[in-house]
Amino acid sequence: MTGTAPRLSGPDLALACGVTTLPVSALITSPTGSGKTHLAREAARHALTCGERVIVTVPTKALAHEIARTWADLPGRVQAFTRGQPSPPYRAAQVLIMTPERLDLVTRRWRRHHPWLARVGLLITDEIHTISDPARGAALDAALTRLRAALPLLRVLALTATCGNPRVLADWLGALHIGGGIRPMPLTWTARTVRAVADKPAALQRVLTPGESTLVFVHGRQRAADLAAQLQTAGHASAAHHAGLTPDTRAKVEANFRAGHTRVLIATPTLEVGVNLPAEHVVLYDLTTFGPDGRQELTVNAAWQRAGRAGRPGATRAQVTVLGTRAEQPGQYERGRFEPLGSPLSRGEHLLGFLLGCVDGGYTRTRAQATRMAQQTFAAHTGTLNAPRAVATLLQQGALADHGGVLSVTPLGRVASQALLPVPVVAAVRALPQDPTVLDVLLAAAAHVRLPSLGDESRATLVDALMSVPSRTLDAGTAPPDAVIGAALLHATTHHGDDGAAELSGLHEPTLTALREEALRIVSAWHALAPSVSVNLTRVSLAAQLPPRTATLALLSGVGQVTARTLSDAGVPDLPTLARTFPAQLTAAGFTPRTAERLIGAAQAYGPIPLTEPTPAPCARRVLADPARLARARLLTVTPTAHGWTVTGGSEGRIVTRHGDTLTCDCPDSVHLCKHILAVGLHLI
Repeated sequence: MTGTAPRLSGPDLALACGVTTLPVSALITSPTGSGKTHLAREAARHALTCGERVIVTVPTKALAHEIARTWADLPGRVQAFTRGQPSPPYRAAQVLIMTPERLDLVTRRWRRHHPWLARVGLLITDEIHTISDPARGAALDAALTRLRAALPLLRVLALTATCGNPRVLADWLGALHIGGGIRPMPLTWTARTVRAVADKPAALQRVLTPGESTLVFVHGRQRAADLAAQLQTAGHASAAHHAGLTPDTRAKVEANFRAGHTRVLIATPTLEVGVNLPAEHVVLYDLTTFGPDGRQELTVNAAWQRAGRAGRPGATRAQVTVLGTRAEQPGQYERGRFEPLGSPLSRGEHLLGFLLGCVDGGYTRTRAQATRMAQQTFAAHTGTLNAPRAVATLLQQGALADHGGVLSVTPLGRVASQALLPVPVVAAVRALPQDPTVLDVLLAAAAHVRLPSLGDESRATLVDALMSVPSRTLDAGTAPPDAVIGAALLHATTHHGDDGAAELSGLHEPTLTALREEALRIVSAWHALAPSVSVNLTRVSLAAQLPPRTATLALLSGVGQVTARTLSDAGVPDLPTLARTFPAQLTAAGFTPRTAERLIGAAQAYGPIPLTEPTPAPCARRVLADPARLARARLLTVTPTAHGWTVTGGSEGRIVTRHGDTLTCDCPDSVHLCKHILAVGLHLI
């Protein structure tokens, strides 16, 4: 029998070559939907049958849980390890799925994990192109570099659909490169040019086909919400999908899209990788964004990752429409000229964190070893980095110590390394005022978190809530305005929960959760480095979303948010009160006699908790305001009168009068500290 043998490429070629069974590393560059995930699962299956463990890295928590669910039929326990989700010990799983940040932390503690880590024979790195991500790529580079140093015989299977320099990446991994591959459903591209960005909403409606499942990619949450609302008004079954949705809401939105109840999904880049939604049509709507680095164009790599969502299993066609102005050149993306991958690890704090983790984990003990370790990173493979200068910086910061040429981590360095935080952020605990209040700790932590944008009215309401809260920093007038706003948001989460703070601020609940968790990580590191009552109480207050007084109850082992609130509702507002409570009061609130006695006994054994804090000094807080209101106050003119001050320069003049230590204004503003009172306060300084 004669004939032509089929030409194999991509995942099919990898299977034919025995990549899943041979002791080799491989980089597979193949289009989305061409079978890379199937190849990875078969490789994991073979490793498990050989008695090995498998680590899988993915860029998002959502993708980690999706892979854990779809790979559950493998011959071994498959477990996703993500923050905020209960999980068993690492040693209990045979396939461990985690984000790069989690693996980075594991490699810093490899000695602790050695009993199970030594059995890992295969590392599967999905979406390895994210090694170029400015925010998260450094963690992937660091984790891969350290893990390969700890396990020299480790096999790596790296997967991506978008890589402009595959040979360079394969050379760094010491891997075979297998490219090509065919999508079961080829993409059909169409570029639509509009005269201006303002014309895009109308253009979007013209390209939509009734009944067709469509994913529309935009850059921001507000854009997603606005477009979804516009399409709903026009009669399209549409919804928004972004990181600002709660997990339950996001799952419901995805389920409605899969079931066909929602036909048009407006999504931010959270859906760019991994999660499989059966879309027939993908629209690339935003091709330009404006961020901290100015105007940025959508990369070809990102465009193809988004386009790859079209034609996934369950779809009947794969259409991609690119909407752009002439300047945005929407036609450039179809050519698929992918950008070469690099790594941000060589930049600033990323390199410092990597080298600190290497010394903390015992990978390096001298400056020469640190330099050699840095040269093994992808950042060094594709560019340059200055390891000696980074080591010198760590020594200057007090994170490392040099004992006759031997490097070691200091207590400050170890806490910073294990918390995955920059050294100066951890060292900031030393700048807290003497005997700080909880709000002082929140103000200090808020100076190191990323703040979301807030409207003027929301800022005023939140900041005014701090006027009566004890704080030595506020009384001294040394708190930066942005830190005040951040502390006001954190204060709201501890008094009203993330959901209540979201209502007060107008922000999405997950945004407040992320802010609180970021502050909690900082405060927890401070508590590890310099334990104190106020820092510990702030930590518990943030973790349990409880006011500081109620949070004292959660200082007890086994008492969480629900139990603490139940005790508070039963007339037990704090730990000292609990120590004086009779068991009958708790049993009347629903606690069993045994639990009541245990809680009261634990409170009595805990010892005294100082709850007395300084009385706020209103006069010293006259300039406490959000930056926008403070800026407006600086533009006003203040003229003293016999009974107070006249403030002009706004829409109309106002009168501010003094009553003891309190200033009042005749304006209709509902905020406690209006711009007119602020202007008088500035005048008096």
